[in-house]
Amino acid sequence: MRQAGRGRIVIVSSVGGIRGMPATSLYSATKGAIERWAEALAQEIAPFGLGVTVLTAGTFRTDVYDENYTQDHADRQGPYAPHHAALDRIGERVIRSAKPPEQFAAALEKALEKDAPFAKHAVGSEAHIMLMASRLMPASALHSITRAVTGLPRPHTLRAHHHQR
Repeated sequence: MRQAGRGRIVIVSSVGGIRGMPATSLYSATKGAIERWAEALAQEIAPFGLGVTVLTAGTFRTDVYDENYTQDHADRQGPYAPHHAALDRIGERVIRSAKPPEQFAAALEKALEKDAPFAKHAVGSEAHIMLMASRLMPASALHSITRAVTGLPRPHTLRAHHHQR
């Protein structure tokens, strides 16, 4: 691509890369890191006529949601039990609303046509909503909404009531 003086690198991210998401903190961190890398890379390769696009994906029907494909190591009896119960409930709703992968493929094809050194596009309604919310709202408000939507316990509600001295 560098020799041809044209080309585009497309990075697939997700709503988890926009803001840290509960119970998937490592996933969110890696998606956020890859987005920052893509921004830096775009600046490095722009002088060669190349560009980078980040596609922030919502939920699409893929094998990752197949219980035989993805292993779950959640301890449903441990201290995170309330988190897992809440996330299981919302996870079922998210999977039911997942879009067909063809919709993502169409967005990918469109992304390859871009000419700007850096572009970032949401793919899927929840990705659009999350990107817009992250631009318009402070982190604390978005965290409160995320907690309410996912049904996670309020801050400080799971801490021990008696501290050992």
